[in-house]
Amino acid sequence: MTQIGADLYIFELPVNFSALVTITSSLFLGLIIPKYRQRDLFVGAVVLSRTGSILFGVLYYYVTDETFFTCLAYILRGIEEAGACAYFISGYVLIFRSFCDHAGIIRGFLECAVEIGTTIGPPVGDLFFTFKESGLPFYFVGIFTIFLALVGRCVLDEVINTSKQYQSLTNFMQIPAIIVTSCVVLTVSLTTSALDPSLGEYLTNLLPFRKSDYVYLFIAAAFAFSTPAWNYLTEKLARFEWIMPLGLYLTGLAIILLELDLVCSDFDKYFKLINVCMLGVCMAMSLAPTFRCLTTAAFENGYENNVTTHSYVISTWTFMFSLGEILGPAVGILVYQKYDFWVVCWMIATLNILVGFLCTLFFYCKRNKRNICCKFNVTIHFK
Repeated sequence: MTQIGADLYIFELPVNFSALVTITSSLFLGLIIPKYRQRDLFVGAVVLSRTGSILFGVLYYYVTDETFFTCLAYILRGIEEAGACAYFISGYVLIFRSFCDHAGIIRGFLECAVEIGTTIGPPVGDLFFTFKESGLPFYFVGIFTIFLALVGRCVLDEVINTSKQYQSLTNFMQIPAIIVTSCVVLTVSLTTSALDPSLGEYLTNLLPFRKSDYVYLFIAAAFAFSTPAWNYLTEKLARFEWIMPLGLYLTGLAIILLELDLVCSDFDKYFKLINVCMLGVCMAMSLAPTFRCLTTAAFENGYENNVTTHSYVISTWTFMFSLGEILGPAVGILVYQKYDFWVVCWMIATLNILVGFLCTLFFYCKRNKRNICCKFNVTIHFK
């Protein structure tokens, strides 16, 4: 393995560990979260997660052995991610139950806030690290988030699962529309994470600036500011399924254009910059309708509009997105090292187009009530 390759793998290891914790805990949390009060669970999960963050900042001063420090760091990171997964699921359940008629719009603004936080987080963290107190970012974020959670407990309405009907998560994940929508979530997540290790390095020498961090800044900003619009459109349209495949097709096109070299080199730099922003917008377009697709599919297959169903929706979405975050870097780094960046682009673009075609075919047959048969003696019936 080359030194660059080793650095990429080491860089992605904490990210993969976080995604692995989310994968292993999301479905389990989806089963147990409906049994508790959502507001108390949300606040407790935030406190647990941020306490892990604060303790992580303390480790630097009290643990000197490198191996012991690494083990404790990953344990605390796992606790932090498990808590984050719990308050993510319970938080979205609170949104769905508190804002039934406008859940998509509210969720769009929340996703925008998340992306903005992801964008401004690194420079703010670097600013804190300029002080001698290297644990300051962890203390500040942890204490401030716990304070907001305690304030939220006084503001949020309590949500209790009053339904006594048992609904199986296994049967939920076997619904054809759930499977197709989950493939879309997996594809978008895999696209982002597969391009992540190599895109910045590839574009650093092509764009007008020389820092790869700015590449992700533009992608995250485009994703953040376009997400509310796509969620609003999804909320208002009666037939919204077409947004997903169209977003996947455009994402594939944007990725292919990343590798396209124009004749005019000066214009090519700004064309790449516009294309990077287009990539963020198209990924947001693909991802925005997935929550409503999952929820609609559950309701159409007899699941009630209650806490359990929404918990299943969020946990399934989280599971598939985290799975893409694990598979993406592994595939992206492997192909990038063995071949080149253009192979990564064409591979991910082809995946987006194929999943977009699958999505188009499925929802077309569903709308026209045409059954789908395949060679494995499986038939999908649409009523």
